[in-house]
Amino acid sequence: MFRALLPVLALLVALAPEAQPVLHGRLLTPDGVPRANERIQIESGVVARGVLDSTRTDAEGRFTISLPGPYLYGLGMGPGWGEWVPLAAQEASGESRIDLEVRLGDLAMENGFAATSSLPVIADLMNVYAEAERWHRTPVETPQLLAMQADGEARINAAPLAEKEALRDSLGAEYMTAYKAITSERARTFLAGRTPEAHPLLREGYALTAFDKVHKDSAQAAMFIERVPASSPLWSFEGLSGPGVGNLIAYAARELGHWDESGPSESFHAYVRYLAMEYPDPNVRQRALQRLFEFDRERDEEAARATYDLLVRDFPDSREAEVIRRSWADTRAVRPGEPVPTFSLPALPDTTATVASSDVAGITYLLDFWGSWCMPCVREMPKLHELHERYAASGFEIVSIAVFDTPESVARFQSKGFPMPWLHGLVTEGDWETREALQARFEFVGYPSAILVGPDGVILAEGAGARGEELERALALHFGG
Repeated sequence: MFRALLPVLALLVALAPEAQPVLHGRLLTPDGVPRANERIQIESGVVARGVLDSTRTDAEGRFTISLPGPYLYGLGMGPGWGEWVPLAAQEASGESRIDLEVRLGDLAMENGFAATSSLPVIADLMNVYAEAERWHRTPVETPQLLAMQADGEARINAAPLAEKEALRDSLGAEYMTAYKAITSERARTFLAGRTPEAHPLLREGYALTAFDKVHKDSAQAAMFIERVPASSPLWSFEGLSGPGVGNLIAYAARELGHWDESGPSESFHAYVRYLAMEYPDPNVRQRALQRLFEFDRERDEEAARATYDLLVRDFPDSREAEVIRRSWADTRAVRPGEPVPTFSLPALPDTTATVASSDVAGITYLLDFWGSWCMPCVREMPKLHELHERYAASGFEIVSIAVFDTPESVARFQSKGFPMPWLHGLVTEGDWETREALQARFEFVGYPSAILVGPDGVILAEGAGARGEELERALALHFGG
């Protein structure tokens, strides 16, 4: 999980409610040199939303912070937030002092990390997460995979346009088979001999990190759900990161075969429902509620409505509520039968010009939000080229808005067999303000996203209805064949 560039330690203190121990810490380099004047912050999703307290290390790298209760804390070190490592002082009941020493390389765990503490489980779990993070940051670039990548790219670039999609799918399947075999072996290596029985939180930590950081497959997902109960404090640790909880639920559902038309199994649904309804940390609840809604929508429309209403009631300003509102709520404005919002953006290849809704007034067009970095977008290119060629003479146009790209990156993409002979706009890489405004105006979150607009400026289809085979059917109906 990521927030910025620097490490964050998560601290769980399972103490008597009246106990308020003081954490006495020291931050050093791997060689033992004190890290002076480094910022220290403490955060908890349960006791409060946001920073509870902050301080700085002294000349010897020392700091002290009081802990207000038996909760999970995030202890951030350095000028920004970064990787998350749980620090679990759950055996500290009755303690008035917890000692901790962290040796950290350049405020980045992959450059060295080692923790020791007066409570061994604190250091043990922190080191487990740091080790898993190093595995996660180590590229899986074996000679076999690199050769497959180079050969596949060359073959796809040389293939005729009509054959690119099928070739990309077949070569991609071969690559993923080899990749999964290699990463599965990495997971087995990471877990080899590591089945600690002394502390349940360590067992949970190994299961969670093996699945989250080392390799996501069905075996690791099953072990993760079996060993990490829905009541585990590690979920609160995951909740301190933006997408952490939601991603873990989605990955587990996918690998366990639960993300299909029938929805998740009763046991997995109950697991997620506990996180969404009963978990004490609101960071966890709001993210689990979004996933529960997605499950319920496949099973029971009434249950999905109740879940959505609960999310909006308890977390009205959350990104999770906004995601669902944009794609499902009755109040959304961007849907078939409604006028499409106007737009005006820098054009491509000449960014001094503009591409605007006025340029396509009176014709049928597809507004396509994409990125050269987005693999699902790339997979849709052959179908877009096919449909544009078929219906261009009938007055069909495409306006592709490249988001977080550059003129150079789009040009490179077009040179690799996808000329995209239609109109283009650009949201420059790093322009968060424009991207957020665009997503809010057109009520979408992920990429690719598309809106099919008629000559009168009214939306004909959007979302999944304006992509792939659904787009092909919509155009055939609109143009009469």
